[in-house]
Amino acid sequence: MATMIVPIHQLIEEYKARPCLWKTTAKEYSNKIIRRRAVEGICEALKLPCDSATLTGLKRKIKNLRSTFAKELRNIAKSQKSGASADDIYEPSWKWFQHLDFLRTHIQVRAGESNLDEVLVSS
Repeated sequence: MATMIVPIHQLIEEYKARPCLWKTTAKEYSNKIIRRRAVEGICEALKLPCDSATLTGLKRKIKNLRSTFAKELRNIAKSQKSGASADDIYEPSWKWFQHLDFLRTHIQVRAGESNLDEVLVSS
């Protein structure tokens, strides 16, 4: 499969223009047909072929953007919880963070969980 080159800024703008893809409170959010048509609309707007591989790649790219945004939000929350001063609060340097800020109220930042049991150290 060839690498798909997507203008990220335009992708984010097209994604933002389709709340059915990101606004969890929207009625259309749970409708798979509407969501698929919205992704196809992004393909058309970006002048990409709307084949299965492109749609899959586009969904993966959106998921990666959302995941990175959520990771940055976790880093901010973690730095605020530690009782750090205002100078020590994490400030995201990721290029697309401000562009994706519309997602802030729709992404739940969950704390990571360990699947390891506590290890008892004998002395």
